[in-house]
Amino acid sequence: MKIISKKKIKKIKKSILKIFSTSFYAKKAYIDRDILRFYIIKIKIPNFIFQKYKKKYIKENSDKIKFLIQESPVYSIVIPVYNNIHLTLKCLKSLTKINLIEKCEIIIISDGSSDESDEILDKIPGIKYIKNEKNLGFIRSCNKASEFSRGEYIVFLNNDTVLDKDWLSELAKTFEGSSNIGLVGSKLVYPDKRLQEAGGIVWSNGSAWNWMRKKDPSHPSANFMRDVDYVTGASLMISRTLFEALGRFDSRYQHSYYEDTDLAMSVRKAGYRVVYQPTSQLIHYEGASSGRDPKKGAKRYQVINREIFVEKWKNELSLHHKYGKNPLKASDRQVRGNILIIDSVTPTPDRDSGSIDMYNLIKILIDLNFRVHFIPSDNFYNDKNYVKNLQRIGVNCIYYPYYSSVDQYLKKTGDIFEYVILCRKKYAKRAIDYVKKYCKNSILIFYTVDLHFLRDLRRYKIENNDLLYEKAKSSFYSEMKIIDSVDCTIVLSKKEKSILNVLRKKNVSTIPLIRKFDILEGVNFSDRNGVSFIGGYNHLPNVDAVNFMVHEIWPELRKLLDAKGLPPIVLNIYGADMPKEFMEFEADDIVVHGYIENAEDAFRNVRLSMAPLRYGAGLKGKLATSFGYGVPVLGSRIAYEGVDIKSRSVLCVNSMNATDYAMALVRVYYDVDALSRMSTELYEYAKNNYSYDTVKDQVEILFSDLKKRRNSVASEN
Repeated sequence: MKIISKKKIKKIKKSILKIFSTSFYAKKAYIDRDILRFYIIKIKIPNFIFQKYKKKYIKENSDKIKFLIQESPVYSIVIPVYNNIHLTLKCLKSLTKINLIEKCEIIIISDGSSDESDEILDKIPGIKYIKNEKNLGFIRSCNKASEFSRGEYIVFLNNDTVLDKDWLSELAKTFEGSSNIGLVGSKLVYPDKRLQEAGGIVWSNGSAWNWMRKKDPSHPSANFMRDVDYVTGASLMISRTLFEALGRFDSRYQHSYYEDTDLAMSVRKAGYRVVYQPTSQLIHYEGASSGRDPKKGAKRYQVINREIFVEKWKNELSLHHKYGKNPLKASDRQVRGNILIIDSVTPTPDRDSGSIDMYNLIKILIDLNFRVHFIPSDNFYNDKNYVKNLQRIGVNCIYYPYYSSVDQYLKKTGDIFEYVILCRKKYAKRAIDYVKKYCKNSILIFYTVDLHFLRDLRRYKIENNDLLYEKAKSSFYSEMKIIDSVDCTIVLSKKEKSILNVLRKKNVSTIPLIRKFDILEGVNFSDRNGVSFIGGYNHLPNVDAVNFMVHEIWPELRKLLDAKGLPPIVLNIYGADMPKEFMEFEADDIVVHGYIENAEDAFRNVRLSMAPLRYGAGLKGKLATSFGYGVPVLGSRIAYEGVDIKSRSVLCVNSMNATDYAMALVRVYYDVDALSRMSTELYEYAKNNYSYDTVKDQVEILFSDLKKRRNSVASEN
């Protein structure tokens, strides 16, 4: 067998490189020569091709980039550059396409560039261009450029980056979501789509790690907002006032490295949070601006600056984790504890009432400084927009293909949870054995949403189907077994709690609906017409209620109105996941709207909303929502279950008779003075009982009591 020499192999490799480099991938060559990957083989584009396409890119794009000058910018984007004009142009081109660019000023500071940077960048419209006469280094250049900023926030950005369109808007949303956030950093991804940085860990010896470096950037562990030890200076946002108050980047550090870590420590010392926001994402060609060899160029300052950093922060560093010990815990070390929620699907607050309450409960737990982990156990589906809404506020969402079962997930992580919340009978029943097996030290909570057996029993009484009776019995035994197996059961209403008390069930607590209410301005009912019904139609009681209105109540209402010589009262039907047959209900006095993104649209112009629910259990979100907009609800006894208000005697219809509903509707609909009085009462009731802050206090008390109870039992044993 003939042995091929190394020289021959090298020659063959060069030939192959030329073939590949001049084909599909060649157009990307102007960015980074080291980006071609074929499975596990990494190859470089030949330099002559790299230079050819780099020059071509500069020529084609240098005259196409422009920005508008902003008189009152909100965001000052500071970009220090040193050569690499092709990278800078690529960065600026992506910058023109981001959301919120109309609120930005772009400040570029050239730190003694020797390529075409000064000539090209100085001519780009809308850029504030600063040129250092001599090289000052990254830190001093950033500080100098920040002195020219006028925005409320300063965003420091490396020039060797390509930005996602939501990069800036997601950073901005993070500040809007909390008043005590001081510094926010982005998720950085390599050009080959591996993760570069997802927030940093600083160990007690001053060494720093990039969490999950070179891992999959889509993995759940890299994709929830969290407090971190530091965020990279390649992309970070800070208020200009705070940055100036802290004295900008500490100039004791030379050139670059550790200036961002030092800033994070200073921000935290000043009482503000430092957070990583994965929904703000960009590609970073790491090493293009400062090299990769720690013994050469700017990279050598990494070692020098670490010594300065350790000396400055030695007292604070003594509280950090020992080097390399338990990275998972170190990556999220500032939370009070971990809570796992197992529910059916990811909350969809724009589609159903239950999701609004689940989202707000999650938000409360995060505000109480818990890390929430969420499993959509029905199918582990990554419903990306809704998952992103949770990740943005700090929820670790568990999804396929990284996990596909509760058993698989808990095998790896079950021992970290202080609390596990099992939601709904069906999904609690599926998961509880795995939870008991892997979460042996956790406090278990059954969040019923509503008592399913009660809902099923009431449906049986309406439909008189023996199968429904058997289902109700099965639900009863399942729920009772779960309740007996957990440390606490949460129900929404006092009615449900009283039922469980009669059944001698212990450790039952009530946590009601959770809503955020805007200030209610006076509602003029004289200018309004019609009534509305809103609901999610995956929930069968809502389907039944619509059929009841269309087929029974409205025919009776038409007769009554005709007899009195009154015009029609229009029923507006809103909600997601509507059955197709609902479209057949359209009439002169029935309008089928379907899904609406903003619930306020269902209440803005109507006098009343309807809730003729014939079966169900728990508190009804449609009442809380309507009350929040100052719109009274004409509803059934089941709809008003657990609602204690004076107006109940007027608005609650105690029978299931369609004629009684029609008469009650006419009586209430035309009494605009009474509607105005009830509007204020109902709004105040909802605000006092269901407001976010009110329920937050109840949740804090409940979880503290559960913890004390567990500790008391442990001490006795």
